[in-house]
Amino acid sequence: ESMEAWLRTELRQLYRAPLFVSSDPHETRRHTGQAFKEHELRWHGSRVDAALYRADLGALEFFILRYGAAVHIEAGQLDHFMLFQVPLRGHASIRVGGQRVDASPRVGALVSPTQPLQLDWSEGCEQVLLKISRERIEQTCRDLAGAASCGEPLVFDAAMPLAGAAGRAWQHHLGGLLASRALAGVPHARALIAAQEQTLIHHLLLHQPCNYSAR
Repeated sequence: ESMEAWLRTELRQLYRAPLFVSSDPHETRRHTGQAFKEHELRWHGSRVDAALYRADLGALEFFILRYGAAVHIEAGQLDHFMLFQVPLRGHASIRVGGQRVDASPRVGALVSPTQPLQLDWSEGCEQVLLKISRERIEQTCRDLAGAASCGEPLVFDAAMPLAGAAGRAWQHHLGGLLASRALAGVPHARALIAAQEQTLIHHLLLHQPCNYSAR
């Protein structure tokens, strides 16, 4: 596995406050639609054992999601946000536009807002998801590349390996932000978290290949 043990430890804090736990497929679709966007959800086989956990951190939202059963999801375009996801256990086949990612604890997927999304989760798959505002990431892209050169939608390569220097650094950004939740109420905590968020978005734009990388 390429997901670091210390990141898994930080992620455990999300389990303290579930948004929902359900064995009802209709309730599950309603709650996940509210958290992300309306989507088509088809169940395959096993009993539904779904749960969604969330942590808000500044402009970012962390989630852990499981369905229990294998599922097929037709989400269309996300439009207003970018989504990073990586399995904690199990695997998923994720199609982002014309790209396919075989996601596992070693490889995550990055879903750009303007790319159609289809997913097939294996039975027992549980994933970490990070939701980032499209407006925030596109503004940072304009700041880095120059506003005049940012006329087309931002599209990233969909596959993000977690091994290697860039993958480990990404995990450090995620873990650092989660650890900073414990600083709530400490002087200047909000400014620190905002700086960490910006560093995470800079990491995406400077390390993850995209249509603006050359600029």
